[in-house]
Amino acid sequence: MRCPSLKDLPAPPKGKTGWPWTEETPKGPEKMPYGRTWPKISIVTCNYNFGQYIEETIRSVLLQGYPDLEYIVMDGGSTDGSVDIIKKYEKWLTHWESEKDEGQGHAINKGFKMATGEIINWINSDDLLLPGALSCVAGELDRGKGRFFVYGDCRWYDEKGDFLNDGKAGYTNMGDLLKVWSGRVKIWQPAIFYYRSLLEEFGFLDESLYYAMDYDLWLRFLKKYNFHYVDKALAIYRRHPEAKISHRSGLYKAWLEVLLISRRYWLGPFSHCYYWLSFWSFFIRLKLRRRSKKFYSISQDCLKRSKRLSSLRYICYGMLVYPPHIFNRNFLSVFLRAVLGDKGFDILLQKHVHCIVGLGDRVFGRLGLIDMSQYGETKELRRLIKKDFPRHLVDVGAHDGRTDSVSYGFIASGWNAILVEPLPKAFARLSERYREEKDLICVNKACSNVAGRQKLFFGIDGDAGRMSTICTDENDWYKKTRTDRSIIVEVDTLTNILVQNKFPADFGLLLVDAEGMDYEVLLGLDFDIFKPRIIITEEYRQNVQKHKNKYKLLKDKGYVLHKIIEDDSIWIRKDLK
Repeated sequence: MRCPSLKDLPAPPKGKTGWPWTEETPKGPEKMPYGRTWPKISIVTCNYNFGQYIEETIRSVLLQGYPDLEYIVMDGGSTDGSVDIIKKYEKWLTHWESEKDEGQGHAINKGFKMATGEIINWINSDDLLLPGALSCVAGELDRGKGRFFVYGDCRWYDEKGDFLNDGKAGYTNMGDLLKVWSGRVKIWQPAIFYYRSLLEEFGFLDESLYYAMDYDLWLRFLKKYNFHYVDKALAIYRRHPEAKISHRSGLYKAWLEVLLISRRYWLGPFSHCYYWLSFWSFFIRLKLRRRSKKFYSISQDCLKRSKRLSSLRYICYGMLVYPPHIFNRNFLSVFLRAVLGDKGFDILLQKHVHCIVGLGDRVFGRLGLIDMSQYGETKELRRLIKKDFPRHLVDVGAHDGRTDSVSYGFIASGWNAILVEPLPKAFARLSERYREEKDLICVNKACSNVAGRQKLFFGIDGDAGRMSTICTDENDWYKKTRTDRSIIVEVDTLTNILVQNKFPADFGLLLVDAEGMDYEVLLGLDFDIFKPRIIITEEYRQNVQKHKNKYKLLKDKGYVLHKIIEDDSIWIRKDLK
């Protein structure tokens, strides 16, 4: 089909002027230079609910003035008026249809398989061709000269049609294209055209991809052929809020998909690209993890201010930015709290957890929706704990008994426990959370090597805070660097607490999370009476001398350091090692 002229097409909407509303590409000669026939060019446009842009896209293709055009429009069942716009131009379309498809890649492949042109490309329904683009491409592609696919520059416009900037391209081979990670090399899909025979040789689009199916296709082409660059702007790429990568979460997911595709074509460890791309792979993943954790922190802050909807939004952002965090117990805990609220979350844990966990090892899974045994200390403890292991634990600094505590899963499976927490609000939450648990004792005291009443300084969360410590001359650094807010609390030695509650001497697990006071807590335990089999302490190194003293004390009492995991050290009694 020869492209129609401007007067043949329906009149543009009121107020629309310029290309391609009131301007057209002048019709070219019937023959190419040297008497050759113009090759047929097939263009495929896929669309779904982009009715505000598709008419401009269709006109930019039809008004090319090209002698032999085949134009196919694949609509995914739009409900926004797109179909009515397509019908206005169906007289000049080779084929169009509107039905539900399986995504962008599937729709484009359907169009490609219908196409019969020698040259082919697809133009998204929010992008445009510039005047004379098809004639330029037809003149540049030449099998005899090894030009099997060509590309040009691409201009950037916004959703209103205002010019943003010129997108200059610059790559010729696979090594260049793989440098997309540097951010210096850009890919402009609307401005790349190729012989249809390349699709038959290398295959169609990978329909499992969502963002970068074009990138994957070109890398396949580059196994055998090189790009040919045309120093001319051939197309317009439109940036708008509805685009796939207009939001940061979409951009990061696109980066991850490009990374996975790039790995297929890294050319092996002897290629100059391999190590360069390995570095960028690590850098991008690190950046995504950090951003995800930032969203997690914001979500926690929103939860503390009772802004559950905001908390839910940010925790979902964090999971989308770095999908592996979907399986992180802390992320999932915040997500459930945002959805259910504190009361609903507690009811879920107290009433239904055993039904959810079902069969299998319930020791590490009070949450029930994930296997917490795969994380950190619990994974290692699962390996260490045998069938005859005493099912008794002591948790010093239990806070409010949240899912990020190692003791959480043990208590759910029925272990006897003593939970020590000095802060009033945290203790109230702890008692409420475990009010239905049998064989569990909550103690509202601080642990140290002396008994009495002392000042306890607390940190960022107020008197239900996450960070607190008894201030003595030895650790005055905490008072100076954190806060001077304090309350008076009862202080006792761990030995006295265990004796008063008739706890067994040979118990299984001692967890000490005393915010820098671990050494004092351990000094207050009489190891001649009580001999826990495994001790987990925090790796606080702000006070180097106390840190060394803690290590020396545990070694002198017959313990060996088994492993350091994240911020915790696991100690095992020598006679059990």
